[in-house]
Amino acid sequence: MTQRVVIIVRSEQKGLFASIGLLLSEDLEVLFVADSRDAANVIKKIFHNQKPNILIEPDYRKLTQPEANSIKKAQEREEIYDIRYSLIISMDRALGRGYLINVDNYPIVKRANWTRQQKFDVINRRFEFFEKVLVGNTVLISQWPEVVPTAICNTLGKKHFHLVEARYGSRMMWSDGDRLRGTKIRRILEENIEKTRLANTCSEIPINPSNYTASGLGKVGLALGAKLVTRHATLKEIFKYIFRRLQLTLIGRGKSNSYPFLAWLPIILKRRRHFLYLSKIGLRPVDLANVRVAYFPLQMEPEISLQQMGYELNNANEVITWISKSISASTILVVKEQPKILGHRSKMFYRNIAMLGNVVFSDPGVDSWDWIRQSYFVVSIVGGVGQEAVHLGKPVVSFGRDQIINQLPTVFLARTYENVKEAIDKIDSGVINELNLEKAKRALGDAIYKSSFELEEYKDSFHGVDFDETSYLVLNELEKAFPNAIENRSLHSRTQLEK
Repeated sequence: MTQRVVIIVRSEQKGLFASIGLLLSEDLEVLFVADSRDAANVIKKIFHNQKPNILIEPDYRKLTQPEANSIKKAQEREEIYDIRYSLIISMDRALGRGYLINVDNYPIVKRANWTRQQKFDVINRRFEFFEKVLVGNTVLISQWPEVVPTAICNTLGKKHFHLVEARYGSRMMWSDGDRLRGTKIRRILEENIEKTRLANTCSEIPINPSNYTASGLGKVGLALGAKLVTRHATLKEIFKYIFRRLQLTLIGRGKSNSYPFLAWLPIILKRRRHFLYLSKIGLRPVDLANVRVAYFPLQMEPEISLQQMGYELNNANEVITWISKSISASTILVVKEQPKILGHRSKMFYRNIAMLGNVVFSDPGVDSWDWIRQSYFVVSIVGGVGQEAVHLGKPVVSFGRDQIINQLPTVFLARTYENVKEAIDKIDSGVINELNLEKAKRALGDAIYKSSFELEEYKDSFHGVDFDETSYLVLNELEKAFPNAIENRSLHSRTQLEK
């Protein structure tokens, strides 16, 4: 039976994923799932005179009368797909407010006030839609592993692939995993760890680190705050925001049951005040030159990687308190706010954390790497900081179950308070030496480099609508990474891709 490819096309990378579908349609049946008419129109434009097969996903924002058996249906699907509806709700900033306990200034989405039955009904409708889509001999391609279609694929044994950032320069990788990282990088990293196990000196490590340098990491924690919160930048953002909201309202393009009108205005106004407050109470590395430092940079909240890829424990407040209770009297935990979410939290959040005896905030103008270099271990939930810490030769306490760095012996996965205490005790004991850290750096860098490919155009085409020739490269890399990903591809089509 001919394989069918289902491609989800959302607001980002419309042109790229539509173009991938165009190439695959030479040999296979391709079904597009578009999240809006705009996305559907981009697909039609790229197919020119051909007629692509497109399904527009239902608008789950519209309130409907929930079915009387919505909770029973939810229970049945929880059993079938081995997933809790409450977990799905926690990943959605609209339905469950994303469990964003730490960002109490973040505007409330109207759908968060729906009843339990109404929220369950939305998820039921998502499952019903994708259950009909993912039938037969089907493979799924999407930008990231979305929880509902991915759960269906896993239960039904269907392959799914996602184009994700390698977090190294402009390199990307194809993943077949539930949460960003797939089997290829995990296999290579496991092999690398075994290769380096018997090395007794750095010169004996059989992995050359030359392809993996600091410049490629991109420095996730750059000091952006000062640029974002000048009076000029604040006024400019206010006028731009008000104009855009008025424009969308007048043309009838506002999203139903979404944020209240001008809900983000108070956030924009608070950014500068919070930046100045953190600048006042925050410390710089020179202030702690003679103190042992543990470092925890806060993340974007809300953010898909935090809510959907690190959902077991994404409460920054809880992470801070567990670390604070576990470090020795000679240690200070430095917490650095993510500059791009200034205004999302209340000032009381910062005051409460600052009252802990062994926790301080960083001056928002300090480069994150300066703290990593000075720290004796780094704390990470998900994101790039764990990878940066490994590269800079630091142990990591990881709270994200699916982080690729968790495979390394210099990274300690913390699922409980006891895990945190044990991890810090091991780090304190000196069990991890410079050789261990160098082995980890090379094993990780080599795995990332070998499982990824250069795609500089990706970051400039998030909302692109033109036919993107990089789709040839992207599809070729998928078939190189997973040779059996797409069945029934003709020899002619594969040869064209290689050229």
